Amino acid sequence: MDIKELDELVEMYAEARNTYDDCMTEVKKVKELADVFEHKVHEALLAIGKDKYFVNGIGTVSLDKPKLSVRVPKGLTEIREFKAWLTLKFGIDVADAKLTVNSATLNKLYNDESKEAELKGIPFVSIPGIGEPTEYQKMKFKRV
Repeated sequence: MDIKELDELVEMYAEARNTYDDCMTEVKKVKELADVFEHKVHEALLAIGKDKYFVNGIGTVSLDKPKLSVRVPKGLTEIREFKAWLTLKFGIDVADAKLTVNSATLNKLYNDESKEAELKGIPFVSIPGIGEPTEYQKMKFKRV
């Protein structure tokens, strides 16, 4: 490969990268617009009390059941509070294993504890070292 061929190759690469960057900018704009409409459809479904809606020739939108999500303890105090609670509730081996917990596992633990308290008729307040959950709800769209 000579210099001229390398120059042409770099030029083609630069053009391809520029096209890619332009497309990604456009994708970001379209995604933001889709997010606005998703929020509006979500709010509309909630307002009319529906969790599923079908439009002929377009598809179905549906809302998942609301879920709770907690954040993983960040500061040393929160981590120690959480470890103390885990140790008291499950023992040191489980506590040590759960301290490497990812957010999905932590959320499952939180939701299981919440449900257990609900089944026992005990008010569930929180787990030490874990902040208050935020509720979220996903929406799905199936094309026809």
